[in-house]
Formats: sequence, structure tokens, C-alpha cells
Amino acid sequence: MRTIAQHNYAYGLQLVRAGYIVLCPDARGFGERREPVVMADGDLLGSSCQVLNNMALPLGQTVTGMWTWDLMRLIDYAATRADCDASRIGCAGLSGGGAQTLWLAALDERVRCAVVSGYFYGYKDALLRLSQNCSCNYVPGLWQLADMGDLGALVAPRPLLIETGRADHLNGPSGLANVEGQLAIARPAYALLGAPDRLAHSVFEGGHRWDGADALPWLRRWIG
Repeated sequence: MRTIAQHNYAYGLQLVRAGYIVLCPDARGFGERREPVVMADGDLLGSSCQVLNNMALPLGQTVTGMWTWDLMRLIDYAATRADCDASRIGCAGLSGGGAQTLWLAALDERVRCAVVSGYFYGYKDALLRLSQNCSCNYVPGLWQLADMGDLGALVAPRPLLIETGRADHLNGPSGLANVEGQLAIARPAYALLGAPDRLAHSVFEGGHRWDGADALPWLRRWIG
């Protein structure tokens, strides 16, 4: 409960209370989908991403790729439900959930609106200079070809809200400027497609946590 309060992790419940049908899957490497070697230690909030990536990389796969595939299959399932409107699917997440949201929205156009919290910064500062991040972040060679702003550009012209804590340590040594640099990469794509108002940045005073002050209005605006 302390961790939930610290990071405001119960945003799935907040979305339910706002009237949405919400699917909150266990990501591979977390919860009941941790590898047995990690589950045995009794750490419910621990992850087994390093174990997964160690097995995945020699097979030409990554945790990031497996997450994205899983979420695409989750959308397949949602589309079969009579109580779900497949034309108004949104996705939101904090930290690793933000990574999953960003990749899914970039690669699956069925996501009509996205909120990425605590995860939209330059790879070099936030994932290479800060080298102790979760293994789920690392895709071999990616940083030499693209950055998070490029992933954001792939979401265009669909609505994308980036939420950032001004004091989030994962922003890296350059702080908020690291996030703003990625937004500068994504904005031209939104402008080119005539949708500059569909990319927004919500900055709050705080650290690595879900804020949500602008997230719910954003979702209401674009998917009802």
C-alpha cells in the first residue's frame, strides 16, 4: 500500500471510477508472470526482466517486443467483447507501463489515444548514462537509430499526452530538458499531419509517479 500511495499506482482504479472499461494485465516479468527464480524470493513487486532478456536476446527477441505482442493480443480480446468499443481504445501507463504504452501506440493504430507517464526521455541520458534501469528498457542498437521522440512521432496524428514529474530522477542528468528534447523530435510529425494539438506535455511538481491531473481530461476529450 505504501508503494501504491508513493507512485499513485492505482490509476487503473481511477479510470474505472471515471467510467471506463479497464484492462490491467500483468506484464511479463511482473506480478504472477515473474519467472520462478524471482517469485521464489517472495518479493511481490520485484521483476524478472533481466532473466527474461538474458533468454530473449540470443533468440533475437526482447522484453519490449514481447510486451508489445502481448498487448496487441489484449486488444484483439477487447475487440471481441460486446461491452467494448474497439474504435475508442485508449492506453495509459506509468514508468514501465509508460514504455508499454509508447511502444503499443507507436506500432498499433487501434490505440486511438495514449497517455505516457514517467517515460519519454532521450535514451542516451536516461538509459545509458543511468545504466541501472530495468532490463525491459533495452533493445539492442536502438539508440543508434532512433529515440523516444521518434516513437512518439509514429503515434501521430493520434492523440498523445506525455506526463512528466519535474523532479523525476529518470529524466536523467539534464532533467526536464531531456524530455523536452524528445517532444521537439515528435512535434514536426504532428504538425506535418495537421494535428499539433494532439501532442501535449503535462508537467507536475513531483518525482517518478502518476499524476493524472491532465490525463483524464485528455482521454475524455479524445475518446469520450
